[in-house]
Amino acid sequence: DKGTLTAPVEGTLDTATGWFAAASTSLTGTDGYVDTTGRLRFRGVEDLTDHTFTEHVYGKFCVPKVKKDK
Repeated sequence: DKGTLTAPVEGTLDTATGWFAAASTSLTGTDGYVDTTGRLRFRGVEDLTDHTFTEHVYGKFCVPKVKKDK
């Protein structure tokens, strides 16, 4: 199935060290992913001189095996 997933995140950034962490506040999908649930988490560090990121992304998505009739 085709579709999109949107997961807005909220988090923190330490402007002295570049360390950051964020987590999704919700997850919504369209088309084939409309019934998908889950979350994302991001942790890492930003190089404050060249603004590049090194991060780890953790996530879990649950997609129903049987689609609901709409």
